Amino acid sequence: AGGRPPLPPLPLLLSLLVSPVLSLLLLPLLPPPPLPLPDEGPEYPWPSARGRMKPGLYSTSQHKAPKSWEKKLAWTFPGPRGSGSTVFVGGVCIDGEGNIYTAAADAVYKLDKHGELKWIYPVATSTTPTIHGGALYTTSRAGQFIKLDLQNGTQLWATKVSDFIGPDIPGTGVSEGLFISCSHAKQGGGSSHVTAVNTTDGAVVWAYKTEAQLWNFQPVFTGEGTFIFQDQTGGVYHLRTATGEVLWATGYKIGWEDSWTDGLAMLGPNRLVYVTHSECSISGSPRYPPCGPLTTGTIQAYHLDSGELAWSQVTPYSPNSQPVVAKIGPGGGYSVVLPIGNPAGWPPGGQVWQWSVPLLVRILVHYFSVWLGDWQTYLWHNTPFPSIVQAYDAETGTKQWSWAPPPLVRGYPAGDEELFQARINSGAQMVCMPNLWASPTVDAEGTIFMAHSNGKIYALRDANGDGAIDPATEVTEHATGVAFGHAGPAVAEGMVVVANCDRVLVFKD
Repeated sequence: AGGRPPLPPLPLLLSLLVSPVLSLLLLPLLPPPPLPLPDEGPEYPWPSARGRMKPGLYSTSQHKAPKSWEKKLAWTFPGPRGSGSTVFVGGVCIDGEGNIYTAAADAVYKLDKHGELKWIYPVATSTTPTIHGGALYTTSRAGQFIKLDLQNGTQLWATKVSDFIGPDIPGTGVSEGLFISCSHAKQGGGSSHVTAVNTTDGAVVWAYKTEAQLWNFQPVFTGEGTFIFQDQTGGVYHLRTATGEVLWATGYKIGWEDSWTDGLAMLGPNRLVYVTHSECSISGSPRYPPCGPLTTGTIQAYHLDSGELAWSQVTPYSPNSQPVVAKIGPGGGYSVVLPIGNPAGWPPGGQVWQWSVPLLVRILVHYFSVWLGDWQTYLWHNTPFPSIVQAYDAETGTKQWSWAPPPLVRGYPAGDEELFQARINSGAQMVCMPNLWASPTVDAEGTIFMAHSNGKIYALRDANGDGAIDPATEVTEHATGVAFGHAGPAVAEGMVVVANCDRVLVFKD
């Protein structure tokens, strides 16, 4: 007591002396710190076709949908020339002031929260745009990557990256100062490359050629400097955002002609990547039967870190939508919700316009077919298209519940026959022919919003956690009369917004 304190142990003394010296010696060998990214601006409530571009948040909203939403249709926007004048394909984005951005086959539109048209950017496109940092990003069928000023729609830059993009519904994404989408498509087919351009000036940073054709490409960012996506066969890729370096590529390794799905990959908050695959072909490949109402498929989960398969489930029909991963019941765990069904076909009533008969006869047969409604099956012998929604345990793939709407009796998307003549008269795309299901969205209460090719928007939730959906108490719907594009509904504060193939619909308090 009161004496000199003891010296620290020798190993501790050595470490105190050596550590600073080693740090100085190793400093030149360490990689330089990353450059600060440009200010990305405010976070919007629904900035892309699938909402927030952050891991675990895609396709989910932090807001609750309005109560009795199905009775609160506030306004619609059918394009400046009215119903049948264009085909809406690009879903919707919503900024912090409630302004809505959407894309049709002929233009990108900005609407305020009351439905007033604020600006139009004419462009032939089938892309779902993204809003980010005060700008809108999209692509054109002419092969351009485009950046617009969010306030007034002024083009800030446009970069030609390939001859053609489309005719599917490509997605877009912005992360780490790069705008990423697909490119190098061929007429009548999907894209073959993923391309990244600088958000500042549009300069191409990198391009990656995929192993199989892309269809409805959608980048899903991990928050770790990487992103995932899938091709049309069910192959899945994990790339570094800044360079396009492939970290892994796995899943189905078959030619693009062997299998085809409209479905998209999704990343869950549990670090699993969910991928869709169809056991059918649209090109006559001998590997699988032709795609039809009853052909099956799979949903598979892969580990983000390694690309190893975690689980796989066979689906009763081919999956052609993007799964959503969210907490949807009182149990507290994560579920994967997947709408399942094959895309419906060309309206038979539209084929009369190819008949070699007088024009008056074609007009009469067309409108007679429209007048028959579901009874037209006796005229055309239509093939019904069944569908189902299934929920799986996100970790194990165990099926939790399923729910099925009535089959699509007429076998083609609602509105494609009814609007056929109006679209021809307007010089618009004649048919929409979207997926059987648009991509699903989950709000803050765990309610799942989905839009079907029968023209109805559905909202369902297993509120009592009994593993079943009660149609009387746990399903609400709103009929619009027209099928929906791939992008699906959006939920922001006090509003549900969705674009069918003919118009934008806004439900709000």
